[in-house]
Amino acid sequence: MAKRKRQKRTGTTVSNRLRYRSLERAAGAAKPLFSITAQPFSLRQFIVPLRHPFVAMLICAYLAICIGYALVTPFGRAPDENAHHFYVRHIVERHSLPKMQKGDDWHEAHQPPLFYLLASPIYVFSKLLAKVCRMSELEATVWALRLFCIICGAVTVLASYHLAELLLQGAKIYAQVALAFAATHAMHAFINSSINSDNFAEALCSIFMLWLLGTMFSRRMEIKDAITLGVFVGLIAITKYFAWSALAGIAVALTWNVRRYGIKASECASYILIALLVTISISIWWYVRNTLLYGDPLGRRVYESLSEHAAQPAWFFALGYTMVDYFALAAKYLFWTFWGLFGLTDIFLPSWAYWLWLVPTVLCIVGIALFVWRWRRSIYELDEATCWRWLTLICWFGALLFLYFIFLLHYFSAQMRHLFLMFALIAVLFSIGIVEWLPLRIRERYQAFLPHAIAIGMLAYNAVCILIIIPNAYR
Repeated sequence: MAKRKRQKRTGTTVSNRLRYRSLERAAGAAKPLFSITAQPFSLRQFIVPLRHPFVAMLICAYLAICIGYALVTPFGRAPDENAHHFYVRHIVERHSLPKMQKGDDWHEAHQPPLFYLLASPIYVFSKLLAKVCRMSELEATVWALRLFCIICGAVTVLASYHLAELLLQGAKIYAQVALAFAATHAMHAFINSSINSDNFAEALCSIFMLWLLGTMFSRRMEIKDAITLGVFVGLIAITKYFAWSALAGIAVALTWNVRRYGIKASECASYILIALLVTISISIWWYVRNTLLYGDPLGRRVYESLSEHAAQPAWFFALGYTMVDYFALAAKYLFWTFWGLFGLTDIFLPSWAYWLWLVPTVLCIVGIALFVWRWRRSIYELDEATCWRWLTLICWFGALLFLYFIFLLHYFSAQMRHLFLMFALIAVLFSIGIVEWLPLRIRERYQAFLPHAIAIGMLAYNAVCILIIIPNAYR
């Protein structure tokens, strides 16, 4: 009986594939195959696409958009920019990390320090440059740190292209659309044009994402891979607390590697121990410091006691909001801060503009569902390794959403930038959602047109924001 069911299931799959191939012959289209022969990730490989004119042009467009936002946004009029600048200044001038205490400039002192430590030499250099160029120290340091954040964002933009190529190899249009979206996304560029540790955190997570999906799925794990894994996790541990969500993706990737290459339990345990020791050696000092200063590794109790001014769920519940109402409001703000809510989340688009942005949002959701349906119907072929790559990213993103959900239970900070740690994946999902609306028979014909059209449309939107919406808000 089991054999008959297996034969029937196999026969159905073969029938679907044969039926699709007959449609292909009639339409003259090629069947997308997403089976990947991946190579271990390398930094040299990462910058290779910059030789392509389309990629180089979009990276330049991204830099121009960010500089435009930086020019029209006064210092301190982006989320938490004053506090992030203060953190770096404190390290440079007092040669120590800031401690949490009352005051507007101290509310980011709980953040892990890696971004600020790396930004400190840039701050020092910009102060010296200010004397040569006869600029104020504040102006010079702000622009230097903003440019550092813009470059970090460029890493994420290029990573979105690589991620699409890795997950959807053999269909170049997905990578080009993902790059066009990532390079011209208004809110991503706006956040990256300000001083914010989110920019560095998303760049680090994007590079780690490519390494994890490239290396762990292309060869048997070795000692050097365990060390590299430990370095990445150690750096993540002192960059952003939300970045701990990467552990969920790591667990899936390691499971695949152990299963695929038959690694013994003792050997696997030794690799995990090596990675853990490297992680601890890089990051443990930060958590010991917090425990000694605040009584817990994250300093959460002190932070909560000093953040009474921050919007909290209790405020909304006192106004009669239910839990459903509260999260519905959070979802609305997440939507607004994904497509366009500038300044200190106080510069809104016209209400009709948000209704317009609802159209591509719904199109993308339906397009992603269509992609999954085509895969389930064997119209698209994804090999086992590719499916596990997707599972790695889904678990990682799910863990990030869970951590953010817990965060929302304490503070109403409904801003999409908190989820930009996986902006490269968001760009790939957008690409899938849009490309899937193109009929297979004409998809190759529009391979060049679609990404250019998206880039031009988004550039026009950014121009309106930079030249009209934001300047009008400060008049």
